[in-house]
Amino acid sequence: MYHYKGFDSATFDDDMARMESTVNEWMRGHHPRIRMMTQSPRGTHIVLSFVYEEHNDSEGQLASKVAVPEVFERTLEDADLDPQEVEDPEDLDDMDDIELPGLPEAELPY
Repeated sequence: MYHYKGFDSATFDDDMARMESTVNEWMRGHHPRIRMMTQSPRGTHIVLSFVYEEHNDSEGQLASKVAVPEVFERTLEDADLDPQEVEDPEDLDDMDDIELPGLPEAELPY
């Protein structure tokens, strides 16, 4: 989930060093994954805006994207995943005789 965080230079009496220190402190403490940053004028002040994901949010989304759905786990439980699997180590010499499937032919757009 995306979150928003803004820093206004007016809050720091336009002291850029204090504002920079506060932004760095926030980054060190929260470890956000920044997706977008903008710097905007607001009168005579500057506003820094961050759109970010919290570190744990993005890891959870990544884990859910790569997880195998339960229905596949149940149906693949007893499946033979490699039909040409070699059971006997001596059969490894015959691996040169196995024809591997090639890539499908594709017409390139250029």
